[in-house]
Amino acid sequence: MYYSVYMNTVERQKLIEAIVFFTQHTNRCGSIKLFKLLFFFDMLNFRETGRSVTGLQYTALPMGPVPISLFEELRMPKPDLAEKVAIVHPAQNDTEAESKRTKITPKSKWVDHYLTVREKRIAQELADIFLEATADEMSQISHAKGGPWEKAKDRSPGKWKGIIDYLDSLSPTLKMGSGRAKSCDELKQRIAELEDAKSFFG
Repeated sequence: MYYSVYMNTVERQKLIEAIVFFTQHTNRCGSIKLFKLLFFFDMLNFRETGRSVTGLQYTALPMGPVPISLFEELRMPKPDLAEKVAIVHPAQNDTEAESKRTKITPKSKWVDHYLTVREKRIAQELADIFLEATADEMSQISHAKGGPWEKAKDRSPGKWKGIIDYLDSLSPTLKMGSGRAKSCDELKQRIAELEDAKSFFG
């Protein structure tokens, strides 16, 4: 129990730091672009370490990989997130593409207290790659044939509720940045070790 509470707290802080980082270091970072950046962030870190950064679970929806818990929270942010970013939702009658985007703006400069050196390197590489990209342009990767999103969609055809498997992060479609991916067996071993740690520490 104590281990789980500790990890949930750390992952929450990492998530907030990542949100501030991406909204500060990329342009046109609305909610959908943010979801894709966080998805790539978690998947690339998992490829290297066998664990995600934020602890988010992603669902395959038509717009791409969506962390449902965060998607719902953006409607009414918890105090720790509301303290760090301003979230402005589009008016219901807006028709312009730009005005329809949920705007997320950092309230203060990004400060790293929780992200590791590896995590900061991955975040910076993603920010460099997708600095000017729109969410639609990023869909070429997030929706790529044979990628994690498509595999999850195919596991629940017609329902659009497939949970994305982190092990599918080994897909060649997510080969970006300078990190070295572990093998599938290495990742499974790492997952088992983390599960053992959870059960040992409660």
